[in-house]
Amino acid sequence: MYNRRVVVFSRQDQAYARYGSLCGVASFVVKEGKTEVSVLASNLDFQPTQEWWGIAMVDGVAYKSKLDHFNNFCFDLPTTNLYNVAFLLVLAGNPPVVVAQNYLGNGKINAIGSAQLQQLLASDLSGYEQFVAATNNFYPQDGQVDVAKLKEKSRQKYLALQDYSSAFEKYYATGRGDNYLQSVQSQLHQLFESFPPYYPLINKYEQSYFVRIDFPKGEGFFVVGLLCKDKQPRYICYALPGDSQSLCDKDFTFVEKDGKGFWMLCQDAQNGQITTLKW
Repeated sequence: MYNRRVVVFSRQDQAYARYGSLCGVASFVVKEGKTEVSVLASNLDFQPTQEWWGIAMVDGVAYKSKLDHFNNFCFDLPTTNLYNVAFLLVLAGNPPVVVAQNYLGNGKINAIGSAQLQQLLASDLSGYEQFVAATNNFYPQDGQVDVAKLKEKSRQKYLALQDYSSAFEKYYATGRGDNYLQSVQSQLHQLFESFPPYYPLINKYEQSYFVRIDFPKGEGFFVVGLLCKDKQPRYICYALPGDSQSLCDKDFTFVEKDGKGFWMLCQDAQNGQITTLKW
């Protein structure tokens, strides 16, 4: 059972964007028997006369929320089942326009037609009135916990790391010159969902998201993250903890937060090339 899902959405053309391309993140996080959806969209050409909506789809059930801003706007869903989720960024109109969208899981379950979307926006019913979620009981009825299954589930999350590594290698092996972040987007989604957030670096960089990945054997760990600048994805970062004297490599940059030091290797989100962190 998922406790967190991260849906990255984007639009390839320059429509609805101030410059470049529009992109954003919708985070689904289970909290106290419900799910909080947090929406962050960057480079959106917002006009005061426009009406924007966020549509969260969970197993084919649609929940809507009017978006008053795009800087981590939050709304709640009455469900904790996050196996199949989708997010649609919608501009109200006749007909409404799906400006950007993406999904995790089964896309067919979360498909929504134009007529259905228009009816949803016109309806006064909220998601709470449309659906009461059923949650799975994590523990057996006898109160016993299967430790072996918990360990196996913990090991399985490293498959996400393998998948991302494979996508990383494939990009360079095929000599692709297209957008690196878009080519590995699905695998990066899964990586961010599988490992816990790493707040020392999240707190250091305002427009960022990092996860901590512990080595299965041993006590070490490393950190993987996405770092934005001017609200645009700029770097994919890989960081190793250490002091300022522990590594000497021109491709790495030493950064520090609250007494914790890291050697960070940065990859350009657009072309995938190793680059120097400029902050």
